[in-house]
Amino acid sequence: MRFCTSSLAWAAPSARSAPARVAARDFAVTIARMCVSYGSGEPGRPAHPLAPLDTMRWAEVNPHERHGSACFRGASGVTLGRHQSAAAPRQSARQVWGRSPGESGEQIMQSLCPTVAVPGFALGLLLLACAPAAAKDQPSFDCRAASAEAEQIVCADAALMALDQRLARRYAAALAIVEKLDSGSKEAVATLRATQRGWISGRNDCWKAQDKPACVKQEYLRREGDLVARYMLEKPTAIASFACEGNPANEVTVYFFDTQQPSVRLEYGDAIDTGALALSASGARYDASFGRLLWIKGNEATFVWEEGKDMTCRLTK
Repeated sequence: MRFCTSSLAWAAPSARSAPARVAARDFAVTIARMCVSYGSGEPGRPAHPLAPLDTMRWAEVNPHERHGSACFRGASGVTLGRHQSAAAPRQSARQVWGRSPGESGEQIMQSLCPTVAVPGFALGLLLLACAPAAAKDQPSFDCRAASAEAEQIVCADAALMALDQRLARRYAAALAIVEKLDSGSKEAVATLRATQRGWISGRNDCWKAQDKPACVKQEYLRREGDLVARYMLEKPTAIASFACEGNPANEVTVYFFDTQQPSVRLEYGDAIDTGALALSASGARYDASFGRLLWIKGNEATFVWEEGKDMTCRLTK
């Protein structure tokens, strides 16, 4: 963004005549207002003051996704382009720009992208500076509005920013799945959003950790594995069943996923939980929620569904 605004400031004085300089300056101001990355990192967080009104709605739909738009007009008065990422839902003119329903799309575009004469090289620089690809170097939330220390840690680390964007895509994919459920969609969406808010709160608690960046990274990896396994966002690499306590009917089915931190989906009776690979002296231990775990050693496994009640299970298939 700093490069974008400095480029815009440079473009206006580059015109040779006084009228051209005024026109270029006005054009630069318009683009500066448009050349912003919209988005809200968390539900309830105010969107950027220059962002369109639909950002609050988008933040509610997808708290960890970003989208942006920019418009440009050349000297001929032809709209050169207005970009809105494919992730953003299609909106009416009023939803996108917050304008009066009586205004036509052309009137809105004219007010936002005035026709001015700008030197070709300056226009090219503006287009390059405001390219949507710049969002790749940002997390899914606005770093300028980051208040939690965990968010500030993400904004200072390119690898964590990339991980944040990846998690945003995972969350969007999970949300798309539950929204299409034939029954129980409303409850499933509410549950997913609630767990996402809970996860954000847990991630922000990393300010208490001794190694804060490591804690933040672990929270992201654990959440990614949970979303992938719970909503089957990827094809499992393997599926196994274990019969527990010598009873074939007392069976746990395990789906394995090759996420960055390996994860599993545990199906036991009518319940589902997910687990993440944890450090262990031997075998493969997967820690799930509420003290649950699956510890596999060869063809046998220790399975804990209720805390304090260890079951010995054997691979059946």
